[in-house]
Amino acid sequence: MMAMTPNDEVNSLAVRECRTIFERAHLYQLSFNTENQHYRRGLTTNLMGRELFAKGLTFTQIQEMHERGARFKTTTLSDEFTFDDYLDRYRDGLTLMCVLTGDDSLTINTVDDPLIPTPGQTIIALVASPSSADDQTPKADA
Repeated sequence: MMAMTPNDEVNSLAVRECRTIFERAHLYQLSFNTENQHYRRGLTTNLMGRELFAKGLTFTQIQEMHERGARFKTTTLSDEFTFDDYLDRYRDGLTLMCVLTGDDSLTINTVDDPLIPTPGQTIIALVASPSSADDQTPKADA
């Protein structure tokens, strides 16, 4: 379950309510907005979902990136086009969201366990448009 609304409190409540349905390892939420950081400190980690995608990435940031032209892109890696090649190509603005493995299972990128995609996997990422390359967007951890 991925809690990805613009409301941090709703996301936390959704995670809390879904604890009996999903294992903790499968409960995710976006980072808290900066103005809500004090609220997050009041929560114990077992009441929060795993932090999605990149440290500090909020709903508002994703929305603003999209408004500036960022688009979701899928790319299948190979021995000829590796994850390092992908990072070089999109170094000016990419947020790795998840990967599809060879058996079509989805693995989600999290702050606590960043993905390192391998050949044969398909990357799903939010990629900045060339015109927004100078914007401050979270980068994939490699």
